[in-house]
Amino acid sequence: MAQGYRVVMPKEYSVEIQEFRIPDVGPDQVLVQTEASGISAGTELAIYTGIHQWLKDPTNTWAKFPFVPGYSSVGRIIAVGKNVTRFREGQRVFGPGRHESHAVIDVHAETELFPIADHVPAPQAAMLSLARFPFTALVQSQRILGQAVVILGMGMIGQIATRLFAASGAYPIIGVDSFAQRRKWAEQVYGVRTIDPTGDAPAQLQALLGRKADIVVDATGVPAALQDALKLVADGGQVVLVGSPRGIIQNFDSYWDLHGRSVPV
Repeated sequence: MAQGYRVVMPKEYSVEIQEFRIPDVGPDQVLVQTEASGISAGTELAIYTGIHQWLKDPTNTWAKFPFVPGYSSVGRIIAVGKNVTRFREGQRVFGPGRHESHAVIDVHAETELFPIADHVPAPQAAMLSLARFPFTALVQSQRILGQAVVILGMGMIGQIATRLFAASGAYPIIGVDSFAQRRKWAEQVYGVRTIDPTGDAPAQLQALLGRKADIVVDATGVPAALQDALKLVADGGQVVLVGSPRGIIQNFDSYWDLHGRSVPV
């Protein structure tokens, strides 16, 4: 069988390109030749820097060095297993491919791989699997239309969440990020108002909105951001975590911050 190439992290702060033998396709599998893959700024960066909590968990075998990163890619099917009926050779698809030239993907459950049109540019298509995380915020939100939404963190996940909530009728949407360039980008590209959290964020929100938010989406991946989110959400509002926080939340009063204010997380 032919040889392929993949990105491997042999240890923290180390990345290599390694050759591998492309395996034969099983009866319920397809072989995808990768066009592009999207880098996760959360999970993959946490493993690369050695801070991911699963690295120290002996019961978890996935997040261990040497680690083959990647779980969002786009490509074209070049081989199909004998039991596969949903996909065909030559079809363009996106799914959980790694940073590798070729990926064998099990499609028995039909929940991992999805067709995508040829006109969608590869860089955008490669990020679609990552979009499922901010999409969770929409699924979990009780109401969206006309709701005031604050999004903490205007990185990739936060920007996708902004687009999804805007398309679902949320208004207004306010982005929160300490990086001035991200705030400027959010204002210019998405037309949202923004807050600099290095200042008094609740006071800035009050000045912009006149009240607290109905929904706060935490897309930062920072454990302490939950406390910031609770300062910005209205009583009876909702906080949704989509940023995969790493670490333990300190000085958290669940009785008052959640129970006493009827705030679901």
